[in-house]
Formats: sequence, structure tokens, C-alpha cells
Amino acid sequence: MTLEIKAYGALPCAAEKFVVNGKEASLEDFGDVKKESMGAYRCRLSGFKAKMPTSAVLDEYGISVDEYKELVEKLDDVFYYGACGYCV
Repeated sequence: MTLEIKAYGALPCAAEKFVVNGKEASLEDFGDVKKESMGAYRCRLSGFKAKMPTSAVLDEYGISVDEYKELVEKLDDVFYYGACGYCV
């Protein structure tokens, strides 16, 4: 599996680049970035909450269940940021 993941520098809860096996990917196919409100346009990113893999997603990106698990672990690493105030 080839994988490219990069969060925006100015918006660390969104993917600037997310490519799986040469295909542009959607975070929503794999789960959601976990955000906790801290009030007044501030939040805390606390990783990535993965969905259960479906055969449609595995087939679309040409990955196995083990590769899916590896991919969501990397998404969790990328989107674990701490407190953020960029949405001001």
C-alpha cells in the first residue's frame, strides 16, 4: 500500500493531502477526526475515530483489512494535535 497523508498547517483538523494507492481518498470513508469543543472557536483534536472497514472501501482503495488498520493508525497519528485556535 502506498499512502500520503498531510494535514493543513493552518487547519490541522483537515487533510491537505490524502492519497491511498495513487487514488485521492476521503477521510469520511475511514472515519472522523475527533474534535472536542473548548468554546469560543477553539477545539482540541484528539485523534481519529475509525469506522469499521467495509468491502466497498477496501475494494475502492485496493487495500486489505490489515492495511486498513495500519492506515487508520496513521490517521490517528496525523490528527492528534492538542489544543487548536485556528478557527478564529
